[in-house]
Amino acid sequence: MPGGMLYFSVPVGRERVEFNANRVFAPNTIIQSFPALRLVSFSFVGDDGCFYENQDPLAMPESELACGLFEFTKDMRT
Repeated sequence: MPGGMLYFSVPVGRERVEFNANRVFAPNTIIQSFPALRLVSFSFVGDDGCFYENQDPLAMPESELACGLFEFTKDMRT
């Protein structure tokens, strides 16, 4: 639906599969997974447990297992 929103949360950091647990994604992998959507905002809870609001996903500091919070929208014209 044009104008719709997608809120997406996933483990982010050094991209890998944790044995018998989680898949961890690089933030750019998530952005590229939704080519029809526009990223509105990216926030994350870092390895240090602190919340970082409205950050540049491509400038995220090195992380092992952060929680990425993505907000996407579908433009009205698509």
